[in-house]
Amino acid sequence: MAETKPNPRKAYIDAQIKGGSTKTRAELGRDYDDLQAKKATTVSNPVDLKAKVDRYAPAYSFLLDPNGAFGADVAQVLADAVAKNYDSTRFEGALAATNYFKTATPEQKAFAKKQLPAGKAQLTAEANTIKQLAKSYNYALSNAELQAVLTGAPMPGTTKAISQDELLNKMKLSAKGVLPHLSDQIDAGLSLKDIGENYKQYAAQILERDPNQINMFQGPFLDAFGNKETGQMSLGDWVAKLKTDPRYGYQHTRAANRDAQSLALTIAKAFGKVK
Repeated sequence: MAETKPNPRKAYIDAQIKGGSTKTRAELGRDYDDLQAKKATTVSNPVDLKAKVDRYAPAYSFLLDPNGAFGADVAQVLADAVAKNYDSTRFEGALAATNYFKTATPEQKAFAKKQLPAGKAQLTAEANTIKQLAKSYNYALSNAELQAVLTGAPMPGTTKAISQDELLNKMKLSAKGVLPHLSDQIDAGLSLKDIGENYKQYAAQILERDPNQINMFQGPFLDAFGNKETGQMSLGDWVAKLKTDPRYGYQHTRAANRDAQSLALTIAKAFGKVK
């Protein structure tokens, strides 16, 4: 009588049921198949590796970014983690021992760790903070600058990284170059947004507009900042300009309509048309 070959799939299913699993035999069969597929994970099949990392360890998928510089040993850790079902502690320990995490700058390590679930929210918050800073200085922030600050990687074409403080100084220098007469205020810690805020509130009130709809860095609103020759506009001059320069649209406000009616009534009274 021929010897029956052991069936590891059936043995796995039987063992799980005996151990108290409430899954069906079909579900346990799929679990077994998944385990075997995981065990077959290798770096020699990058397409399969990426698919399995995306499925079984999606929080670490960024480490397989073809544009990244994480290296072959990081890919090997990912393959081993999938094949051997690493827990998070073992996973993190294995990553820390790779060349990338041994030689990366503190900023690069921090960026890589922030890509993991616990740090993504923090990274997003930092990116938003930098973007808001750029807006407050009317600075055209490039994606290369943003990524350099977040990752600690050198700017393209350079060997030097840039910190958030260095980028902020660059924004200030740019603002002072365009509006040198505001240098003292910028050096004192005010952004262009801070300097323009009072003008914006006056404009919103006089033009009967939502202040959030007014961009002090666009169109005629830029006039409030003045120039090197004339200096910053006084609030009195600003109010007068808002009411007399048709580019701002004061003539379409309810206040302008009341002013026009009042003027018409005054003229009519002067000529005896109205008593």
